[in-house]
Amino acid sequence: MHTNPHTTFLKRTRRRGANAVEFALTLPIFLYMMLGVLDYGYLMMAHAILDAAAMEGTREGAITDPYNIADITGIAESTAQGVAGGLCGGDCSYTCQDVGNPPEREITCDLRWAIDPIIGLVPFPTQIQSQGRQLLEWQRNR
Repeated sequence: MHTNPHTTFLKRTRRRGANAVEFALTLPIFLYMMLGVLDYGYLMMAHAILDAAAMEGTREGAITDPYNIADITGIAESTAQGVAGGLCGGDCSYTCQDVGNPPEREITCDLRWAIDPIIGLVPFPTQIQSQGRQLLEWQRNR
C-alpha cells in the first residue's frame, strides 16, 4: 500500500499546531499558580521574620535587669526593630509593655506591618502582626 507523503506532512503540521494551542491554554494557568506561590511564600517569610523579631525583642527585654536600666521596653523595641527592620523598614509599628508585679512581671511586644503583595494576583491580607510575651528573669522586689 502506498501512502501519500503530502498527507503525512499535513498530519505533522496539524499536530504541531495542537501543541501550540495546548501550550497557549495552559501557560496563563501555570503562571498564575507560580505567581500565587511567590506571593504566599513572601507572606510566610514576613510572618516568620515578625515572629522572630517579637521573640528576640521580648527575650532581650526579659534578660535585662529592670532595676538598673530604666527603659527595658525601649530595649525590647529596638531589638525587635533590628530584627524586622530589614523587612519592613520604617513601616512596622513596635509596641512593647512591661506589665505586672513580681513574680508575674512580664514584657509583651506587639509588632504590626501593613504589607503589600509582590504581584497582587491572589487574596492577600493588608496587615500582619505578631505578638511575644515573656516573664522577666529579674523578679526581685526593690
